[in-house]
Amino acid sequence: MCYFLYGAINKEVSIPAVDAICTQTTYRFHVGTKHDVKSCVVQNGDSDSFRITDWVCDCTFPMCMEDPHAQELQVLADLIAALRDVPNAQTIYLCKTWAGKRNKKECSVRLDDIDLCTFLANAQVNTLYCIQF
Repeated sequence: MCYFLYGAINKEVSIPAVDAICTQTTYRFHVGTKHDVKSCVVQNGDSDSFRITDWVCDCTFPMCMEDPHAQELQVLADLIAALRDVPNAQTIYLCKTWAGKRNKKECSVRLDDIDLCTFLANAQVNTLYCIQF
């Protein structure tokens, strides 16, 4: 089994606006709720509807690997910062979770209170993060 990176942006945003931003990067956030992400996670990798990457797995994705200078984290941080400007954007839901397992914890943070790359690098696996704009 493997780790997968899951995420969503709150459902009140404009889907075309989110899609326009996501087409500029290799990563993608879908519009959804915290419950949508949680449901996708426990489906044992059978659903990729809220996967952020299209990789086979995300075991080597540098989130939770303590390297804030990793290029992939900078690209993800830039995407999250760009999504912040979408009208009605309020929250990003994000986790790196072992396939088919539930997130053991939830944690909420405000984007203005963190250095995003450092936060992503030092995040914990199997934890659902709610990043508030």
